[in-house]
Amino acid sequence: MGKRLKSILNKLSNKQPISYSEGHGFKKEVEKHLIKYLGRLSPEIEMPARAKGINGSHSYDVDIYITIKSKGLFANRGNIWVECKWKDNSPVMETDIQKLVVKAQDAFRYVTELGGFYYDTLIMVSNQDFDINALSYANALDVLCLRYHKGRLTEKNAPMNWVGDPAWMKQKNYLQAFRS
Repeated sequence: MGKRLKSILNKLSNKQPISYSEGHGFKKEVEKHLIKYLGRLSPEIEMPARAKGINGSHSYDVDIYITIKSKGLFANRGNIWVECKWKDNSPVMETDIQKLVVKAQDAFRYVTELGGFYYDTLIMVSNQDFDINALSYANALDVLCLRYHKGRLTEKNAPMNWVGDPAWMKQKNYLQAFRS
């Protein structure tokens, strides 16, 4: 084996994967700051949760599930699916957002055909920045992207309608991506 290949393999073998406790700690920190971020909306947080897909056998982990209860006579509820994406040194890519959207669309289809509650809002939170293509895709489908860094949440995009009636729920051909 050549020196260069050996060097690369050493680097890869020394790279420690994120442990359960580190990932769980990141989610807990995000949860704490999301309560502040969404404070005026009276969020109720459940962590973790599950979402069923159309055939029932697909079950997805939801890192943080938030219920929003609006106040007043015409109060309505919102169900937010928060995906926490811990990345070592790379930005969140468009494929990361696509995976979240496809899971949510599958769960939405399950609910429209079989009944139940559904997630009407998607948020992706990461410790790293977001690739420009990821942000464009997220804006087009109304997925809010937040970066958690040094104890603060920062909005990385500005989707037009990320609460209540997002574009990802209206997309007609979403199952093509799921089936492939």
